Amino acid sequence: MFNQQLTDSAVIDLSVNLGQIEEFDLRGVKNLTNDCIQKIVRNCPCIRTLVLANCNQISNSALTEIATYLKTTLRSLDVCGCNSVSDNGVINRSEE
Repeated sequence: MFNQQLTDSAVIDLSVNLGQIEEFDLRGVKNLTNDCIQKIVRNCPCIRTLVLANCNQISNSALTEIATYLKTTLRSLDVCGCNSVSDNGVINRSEE
């Protein structure tokens, strides 16, 4: 999925209808918020690959939600270019 203009509401609606999705690519969606990530990971517990590259509003708190709700399924997470995600945030979540 590559559409920088997608809204949280649209992505959340997608996630409600894609509960069994295993790969979710949201790279470059500039308006995506931590709240949206929280809803995605709760609605889609089977995600194995999650791409959030260049989603500038995503922060370490989104990583906490991802680690909590996808801890048994997630195998790949791309947060390259997420300026509010720190190295420590990634390291701390990978140890959980």
